[in-house]
This record gives sequence, C-alpha cells and structure tokens, in this order.
Amino acid sequence: MNRFKIIAFTHKTTDINDIGKFHISDADLRSRLEFLKSSVNAEELLYLSTCNRVEFMLSVNENIDQLFLKKFFNSFDTNWTDTEINWSIENAKVFEGENALRHL
Repeated sequence: MNRFKIIAFTHKTTDINDIGKFHISDADLRSRLEFLKSSVNAEELLYLSTCNRVEFMLSVNENIDQLFLKKFFNSFDTNWTDTEINWSIENAKVFEGENALRHL
C-alpha cells in the first residue's frame, strides 16, 4: 500500500482554468503517459481528467518529494518552462499510502 501515490489538482485547491494545463489530447494520450510512466519508474500509472480535476495515481517505490515532482512535471510536458514546473510543484496535492486510499 505504501507504493500507492496520488498527485492531484482539484477545483477545491486549484482554479479551474489552471486545471486545463494538465489536459492531454486523445491523440497524444498514450505516448505522453507511457513516457511519463517510464520517466519516473512507475509500475502503474492512471490518469484521471475531468472538468474539475486531474489526478495521477501511480505505483512507485519513491517518496513524492520536490525532486520527484520536478522530474514528474518535466516529463509530463517537456515543453514546460521552469515557471510552469515550479507552479505545478507548489500547487500539487500529494497523497501517499493510506492517505491516498482515503482521498480516492
């Protein structure tokens, strides 16, 4: 259970317009998520995107710290600037283990 992590952006903590930064087009979905999964050595990755939330559910051995999040968001969109990556790190809500299950 300690491997289960969630990185979340929801309408409760993030402006709806900013949640749109995490939308992936259907045409790019598979390749981007496969790249993201391999970049952070995730065993599993689930991407949930609705009108009011985006959540990444993953199974990884690592703790989700600042370095992990930087690598994660840099891999999520390789065109993002440091400003966009840092904004994402600062605004991500991270849940791990039992807390991730409760959030879910």
